[in-house]
Amino acid sequence: MKVYIAVSTYESYDYEAGHQVLRVFARREDAEAYDLADNVLEFDVEEKPLEVRPRYVVTWDHAQEQPPSITSYEAAVDGREDTREHAETGSYVQEETWDEARAKALFEQKQREYEEHRDGVAASELARRGTLCVQVWYEPGDGNAILLTPLHTTEHHFGVPRDLITDQAGLPRGATLHGKWFEVETLTYKTVDGFSVAGKPYKEGLAKVFPRPVQPFRSVID
Repeated sequence: MKVYIAVSTYESYDYEAGHQVLRVFARREDAEAYDLADNVLEFDVEEKPLEVRPRYVVTWDHAQEQPPSITSYEAAVDGREDTREHAETGSYVQEETWDEARAKALFEQKQREYEEHRDGVAASELARRGTLCVQVWYEPGDGNAILLTPLHTTEHHFGVPRDLITDQAGLPRGATLHGKWFEVETLTYKTVDGFSVAGKPYKEGLAKVFPRPVQPFRSVID
């Protein structure tokens, strides 16, 4: 058995658009004829309480420009199968499942693929550069220095021990590093080594932050 909910759509400055339920009808045509409503929602009438469980969502980018993510939300177990959706624009894919182990395995697979792609791009880009320069973004006071590099933006919060920098660069351990530029001998997404004081800044060589688009997803494809 189905019911048809006549609703009025509203928008709020504090929340996303929502629906105000106005009336419940047994027939769609009656709900659509209700003058105060601007939309009709269709629901099945459940014969018993529904179990509520976490539903896991894995999102990844085929273009490998952004890392994958895994989230979950509480949902009623209502017969929904595992789904996969593609974004209407861009290269994002999203898969939902009730199976936590499957979701984690998929996320780990996509994370490995992303890191392998990222490391390959980084190696190619760094091999092209004659000099590798990094800048100390800030010092949080915990013995580390947070760096901006050709691979790391402010979003990464890539930190290394400040004593590593001062010792390798021949600076006093108490020296202020904020804003200073250094040349390095090696750089990966996880490590950096071989610091020396840079003769001049290379701001054009630092990685840039690009906004991540919110991707609307189209209907289930498998």
